[in-house]
Amino acid sequence: MLMKYIREILFFYGGFILIVLFQSCQFEVKEFTMPYSSEDVEKLTDDEKLWCLNRSVDRLDCECATVILESGVDPDSCEGRFGWIDSNPLMILADSRYDVFARLKAEDTIPSPTPDIRMFDLLLLHGADVNKRPYVWYIVTRTKSDDVESLWQSRLGSSENGKPLVDASEKDEFWKSSVEDENRLLRAFLKAGAKPDMLGHPYPFSLDAERAGITDRQAKEYFAKGTRAINEAIEKGMAWESQVDLLLQYTYLDEESLNAAQRSGDPEMIKKIQKLWEKQ
Repeated sequence: MLMKYIREILFFYGGFILIVLFQSCQFEVKEFTMPYSSEDVEKLTDDEKLWCLNRSVDRLDCECATVILESGVDPDSCEGRFGWIDSNPLMILADSRYDVFARLKAEDTIPSPTPDIRMFDLLLLHGADVNKRPYVWYIVTRTKSDDVESLWQSRLGSSENGKPLVDASEKDEFWKSSVEDENRLLRAFLKAGAKPDMLGHPYPFSLDAERAGITDRQAKEYFAKGTRAINEAIEKGMAWESQVDLLLQYTYLDEESLNAAQRSGDPEMIKKIQKLWEKQ
């Protein structure tokens, strides 16, 4: 990431974290372990606690996140180095993906709840605000059909220890699992009271916005002229019908929904939305 003042380079060596901070020609090196006890947390500065919380969320490490949150760290805090886009725990979680299909292929056991939902519940338990940002919009828009297809193609042509990662006959199962991976976290946000119609806009989440260092006020100005999550889901077509149906449990169609269906280029989605619009 481009920085005006400080760049942070992170190196992971097992459980150790090496942080190198550069400013002009000076640098400082710190080394510490991820905390798993209250005693470990007490050794950290406030900035280090927040850094470790975000890393634990990124890694879906609920044990580490628990001890940090119990020390009083605000679950809605940003690290404060990268402007508006700077990570907060729920934003990191909204950008995560717990890949059930890949884990089943690796013969892993899928826990219930899955680690992403367990982390979500943990953050809410400690007071995280599901309406601090347009999380619903972000989850809906971050993955489209081209992204799923690209991931499928990359795995179709790959192998591990001489064994193909996927078989061509598993494509439908892969797609179904991929969509559910997205819906699982979306469902959790909606059930927790996240506003389904909080407008979102791609620019505040972009690299250009990050480089520009936009403020929270500027981000909100973009969101004010943004789009609704339901219409973004409709535009993705019938492959995402379950996502559309999930959102419609919490929101409604508008005239733009009809336009979104047309933009999908999917005759079945067009028919579905037209029929729902007439019944609404």
